[in-house]
Amino acid sequence: MAFSGDGATLATASYDGTVILWDVASGEQGRTLVAGSPVNCMAMRPDGGMVAAGTLDRGIVLLDTGTGSELRVLEENLGFPVSAAFSPDGRTLTIGYWDQALRLWEVTTGKQIGNLDVDHPSGVASAYSWDGKLLVSGDRTGTVRVWELAG
Repeated sequence: MAFSGDGATLATASYDGTVILWDVASGEQGRTLVAGSPVNCMAMRPDGGMVAAGTLDRGIVLLDTGTGSELRVLEENLGFPVSAAFSPDGRTLTIGYWDQALRLWEVTTGKQIGNLDVDHPSGVASAYSWDGKLLVSGDRTGTVRVWELAG
């Protein structure tokens, strides 16, 4: 699950390959987005305009929350995605993988812009600081690492 930056929308992902948008104030179900494969992890861009769905066999699918359309697939067959996080400005998407990888993607171009060797034993989760200057990675063992981001 993920909230939009203003807290007005909640997105929930499902193993049936869909992401459902909810109006938080009314509790009513909104648009259903289709990722086309079971969704294992997801993130919502802070402005609420996009959802990144980490799927089991299609890679990372970017979905437009306004139209419901698929914008692009960032990757295929690079591993099993277990976590997703957008930077505060919404321009970078970080995906954590079961195989100890943490990859950074430029959302507008779909290009991979970084690959951190995080050395976590299994399944990597990540989060950005509010100002986007720090990236934190963690795993199920409780190990946490802090990364300073350039630029």
